[in-house]
Amino acid sequence: DCTPLNTGSVSISCIRAVTPSVVWLTDGGVLRSTNGGDSWQRVSSFPDTIGAYSIEALDENVAMLATTSQSGATHIFQTTNGGGNWSKVFSDPKGFINSIRMSDPLNGIAQGDPVDGKWTILRTTDGGQTWNRIPTAPNQIGTETSIVNCLTVLGTARCWFGGLEHH
Repeated sequence: DCTPLNTGSVSISCIRAVTPSVVWLTDGGVLRSTNGGDSWQRVSSFPDTIGAYSIEALDENVAMLATTSQSGATHIFQTTNGGGNWSKVFSDPKGFINSIRMSDPLNGIAQGDPVDGKWTILRTTDGGQTWNRIPTAPNQIGTETSIVNCLTVLGTARCWFGGLEHH
């Protein structure tokens, strides 16, 4: 059964359902439903943020969010209380985080556009509290960039993401 969501949002960039009742989404900000999408609560706003593009949620309380600031920096925020408070757990003055995916409650990957000729691929092993670049990230070819929310992970050792070559 596929039920349309009535969030009032014009542009939704990412949706994560963690149970039939709990759904998180980004529309530049963050909304959460605890009743299967019948009603939505805007859980937070982020100063200096021009957009929230990707969200990954583990349950009703824990979620990670990729944002971009007015200065051009990219960030990952994490909440452990349903969006009441968010902690900045990663920041880079360059780049753009496109997607976050957790393979289990502790392990996950965040993927972003290339910085200085290397793709941004981050790993967490502590449930999203810290993120570190993997040393084996592939080199950028030409002027390619990523596609927002086009990442999948399989276990803790494999990920695939989509990209675009600009001409």
